[in-house]
Amino acid sequence: IAMGISYFLFFSGIFQVKEIIITGAEKVFEDNIKAFISPGNIFLIDIKKMKKDILDNFAQMARVEIIRALPDTLNIQVVKRLPLALWCEEEKCFWIDNEAVIFGEVLIPSEVEELIKISGAKEMFNKEKISQILEIKEKLTRGSGVTTTQAFIVSKERLNIELSEGWEIYFNTGGDLDWQLQELFLVLEKQITPV
Repeated sequence: IAMGISYFLFFSGIFQVKEIIITGAEKVFEDNIKAFISPGNIFLIDIKKMKKDILDNFAQMARVEIIRALPDTLNIQVVKRLPLALWCEEEKCFWIDNEAVIFGEVLIPSEVEELIKISGAKEMFNKEKISQILEIKEKLTRGSGVTTTQAFIVSKERLNIELSEGWEIYFNTGGDLDWQLQELFLVLEKQITPV
């Protein structure tokens, strides 16, 4: 009986993967993702390895979920990374998400007009730094209505922010950013008269 059940589950054609359903990805990615799936028995497929292979080969994917749907279907749901800023080197820019993952080159410049461009010391760029940059950008816009266009990572503790008005502001990222922004807003109120 045990041998019969084993044969039925693992060797009969009933549980061979025949259909792969991918959601959350464009058609071009669907075809590429399917290339990482080895056909075989639905019970013997190594889902952990398959997820790792997909994430290792598609930097634009933040998460992958794979669910077996008996008898012969794999449901794969991918979640793409959400670009929040750009990392720029020389003439090329790349998407960045909130985890400081750099992925995919920007090919259409008009797609990035709203996003801040970040450059500088790449070895200093990490999740904490992107968080600080995005926080500064958001607070500058909300607090004074200025538009932040670029951030330059000078060192571990120094960050230069360029505004669309042409000013450049230096921040000590090792210090209290809220205090620095409050001081900046006070200076802007007192020193700069509206045109």
